[in-house]
Amino acid sequence: MSWNTCTPVGGSLHVVEVAMTRATCGVRIGSEERMFSGHFPGLPIFPGAGLLEYAHRAALACAPKSLLPLTLDAVESVRFIAPVRPDDEVRLQVAGAAEGRFWRCSVEVVAAGGPLARIRLRHRTEGPSAEL
Repeated sequence: MSWNTCTPVGGSLHVVEVAMTRATCGVRIGSEERMFSGHFPGLPIFPGAGLLEYAHRAALACAPKSLLPLTLDAVESVRFIAPVRPDDEVRLQVAGAAEGRFWRCSVEVVAAGGPLARIRLRHRTEGPSAEL
């Protein structure tokens, strides 16, 4: 089974820039996304769970290789600010820090119209601990 059949989202996250523990990623939230089905008829809004999935992927994009593999351990906080509509171009700006066996990230999700969400994630490593 491929990764794409296991995930709730169908778009491809593109890494725009990675610099140490920061990354900028982009994704087009296409109108064909499976998550739009039924959410909401006549007024499609991309579900927050989809943004969480993209934030998780973006956080992994800038994680130090010494921490891999990582498992999502907690969604520490989420604040949804504005809705995501079909065909929106979304940027995810990630800032992370290694703390022992954890990789903690803040992700700001933005579009041309401004901020969409602020998310804090904690990942756990099964590998050796790392301090940056």
